[in-house]
Amino acid sequence: MKSISGIRIGLSAPDLIIALVSSIDEVEKIFFRRLRQIKNLKELKQGNEFSRFSVEQLLRHQPRKMFPGFWLSRNNIVNDSGLSAIKLEDEETLAVTSRVLCQNGKIRHLPLVDFNCEINSDNLQTIKDFFKQTIGQGIILESGRSYHGYGTKLLSQREMAIFFGNCLLFSGFIDERYIGHRLIDGEMCLRITANRLRSELPKVVDWV
Repeated sequence: MKSISGIRIGLSAPDLIIALVSSIDEVEKIFFRRLRQIKNLKELKQGNEFSRFSVEQLLRHQPRKMFPGFWLSRNNIVNDSGLSAIKLEDEETLAVTSRVLCQNGKIRHLPLVDFNCEINSDNLQTIKDFFKQTIGQGIILESGRSYHGYGTKLLSQREMAIFFGNCLLFSGFIDERYIGHRLIDGEMCLRITANRLRSELPKVVDWV
């Protein structure tokens, strides 16, 4: 794997962002969003709140314009003067997006994946194999009920489209609705903090 300074088991998602930015020289800025997370369809079904979903419910999407976004510079991230200074309301969570402004002025994308499988050693190995066979490298975090994945290679818009396609082919492990939402928004996005609905802070469990 590309050498990531400070990578270790148990590293929190915010500290992983600092490590990634410190190690990827091209990064000038990264775009973040404040999210207000709601129950997803799986949670609603498990809670017996709905036995069958309407087409309107199935197509429900919260457009990114609903959530304030902002750029943080490389210096603010690496010095932890940006992330630690952000104040969130009780229902909010901070999310990193895939959008990266590079030193050359171009926009690239950091691969971010929301998996949808049980936490166990077999699934973890399968996710590692997924990264090996698609973009070559990846860092895997436990998110509470499943895993989050971070790539370490910045992607062009075309490469991101191919990566989305590979994610959809990885049926049974990927949250397909996550991919649908990300395609609509034109960016990948993962939470890096916890809140009442998502009480677990994502932490690194392995990498490849």
